[in-house]
Amino acid sequence: MSPEVETPVTCGTNRGILTGALGTIGSSSLLTGTKTSRAADSVLGATEASEQDGFYLLKKDSQRRMTLTKVLSQDEGKICDIWMKSLEREIGDTILTMGHLETLMRGLKEYIPEQNREYIETAIHTLKEELDFDAVAINHLHFAIYLFQDAVNVVLRSHSIKPHWMFALDNLVRNAVQAAITVLSP
Repeated sequence: MSPEVETPVTCGTNRGILTGALGTIGSSSLLTGTKTSRAADSVLGATEASEQDGFYLLKKDSQRRMTLTKVLSQDEGKICDIWMKSLEREIGDTILTMGHLETLMRGLKEYIPEQNREYIETAIHTLKEELDFDAVAINHLHFAIYLFQDAVNVVLRSHSIKPHWMFALDNLVRNAVQAAITVLSP
């Protein structure tokens, strides 16, 4: 019987070489008496590597959501100023106030970490009540939701954020905007 030797099993990924589980060469199987093959060890290592890769992606997504939420919290006033100017430029005289935009932004910001639509639903319901369900005001609200993404992107560009992160953060904002549109116009 040969001695057991542990060797690292590696799997190539899009990030480079990822070290997986330790495979054993020359180990005997207790049930069949056959030796474990290197191919089986490689498959096990590849499976564990893909699980680790999934956890890596989940961790990165969580970090991006946290970063975006932090920027939205810290720069709320700046985003709302840019947002309001953009809304006034596009619509002219709007029924919406800075307070309305802040309420909507908080709902969108709270949605982002866990993608819980209840925050957006609460914000939009509150705004509809404040605006007395006025069709023109709700139309302005609808237009404001579309302009939110541009206002956030202006502020994100003022931070030193890597381009690939900017793309990912933009997707998170786009998803929040789409959720808000779905809530506003079911």
